[in-house]
Amino acid sequence: VLAKSALARGQKRAAQSSYADVIAAIANRGLGAAGSLDFSNFMTADAALAELARDPSRWQAIVDAVERASGKPYAGSSSEYGLALINIGQRAKGLALLRRLQAAGYRHPDFIALMDRVGRDAT
Repeated sequence: VLAKSALARGQKRAAQSSYADVIAAIANRGLGAAGSLDFSNFMTADAALAELARDPSRWQAIVDAVERASGKPYAGSSSEYGLALINIGQRAKGLALLRRLQAAGYRHPDFIALMDRVGRDAT
């Protein structure tokens, strides 16, 4: 909430700092279960930080977290995982995941915007 509020005020550095704080706090507790709220919050914060900071290592951190976690992430976290795969060069795998979510009926507004963006990038 603090990060999104900072972004709305045009305070990119404050948003980055808030997202980094979320990531650190959750990472300290562990990311064992991909379907947990902590895991979902970690993924959201890490994806936002990756985009804000244009830091490719954050995309890799998302992929690594999903691959280490037990179970499957929520749909929102899965969409961030798909985006991370695309950003680390595994475009086909990432697009396949995103299309599976779309085919399953996932319609969160952020996901719809992501699919619009991915579709434009593919052309």
